[in-house]
Amino acid sequence: MNNRFFISLAAVAVSLVSLPSCQKDQDSVFKESLTERQAQYLDGFRSLIKGSENGWAMYYFSGGAYATSRVFTVSFTDNEVTASSEDAPSVTAKSFYKVAVTSAPSLIFDTYNSVLHTYAAPSHSYYQGRGGDFEFTIENYSEEKITLVGRRAYEQQILIPLKESPASYLNKVKSFGQSFNLTQVAGKVGNGDVVIYFDLRNRFLYIGRLGAEDTELEEIPYIYTENSLLLQHPFWYNGTTFSEFSYNAEEHSITSEGITFKQF
Repeated sequence: MNNRFFISLAAVAVSLVSLPSCQKDQDSVFKESLTERQAQYLDGFRSLIKGSENGWAMYYFSGGAYATSRVFTVSFTDNEVTASSEDAPSVTAKSFYKVAVTSAPSLIFDTYNSVLHTYAAPSHSYYQGRGGDFEFTIENYSEEKITLVGRRAYEQQILIPLKESPASYLNKVKSFGQSFNLTQVAGKVGNGDVVIYFDLRNRFLYIGRLGAEDTELEEIPYIYTENSLLLQHPFWYNGTTFSEFSYNAEEHSITSEGITFKQF
């Protein structure tokens, strides 16, 4: 569940931090020092997250025994983050955050936030939390997409800039999730038949060859967007890559890459 979509600038920074003995040689390759390059990288990230007018949709994945997914929204000022969840779109929670180099360039929600710490904070029922994170390594960032990796669960998180208000977007996500009720679908990919089973409660799908044993199916977390199912990482089969599915409630089907999978 921890596939990586992009070659990470952060990974380069991590290697530089972890190999201080090579710093002098590495610095000689660049005009700026290691410290200056790290500062530039973090400054670019800070400017990006604060610059989105409506904030960001955060596709949040927890791991371990309580693995699930949720859509959060996050909006940043210089020091504060305001967050909401698809579970309660009109409710907001504010807290502090920081962007810093610890063991790697990181985004850290370092004071309690009732939304962002939902799956990370311990409780009477879950003394180690529910497989979530509030400290993230910055894996990659651009104006279109940010990818983070949790420090504890090592699950990849995705941030996409919002084009509407957080509440409006989350209400659409919530409505879409409530409308989705498929449990098993099948379709033909090339010359092979593919089956997909859905765990609607925990938001996992199990995908593979029709007739395969359960142990042969690939388990992939998914999340609801405002109009689709987005996989945490792509699935490849017979030369076709699937990463997102649209949903047709009337036809009881999902479609990706021009291939339709129907309920059976």
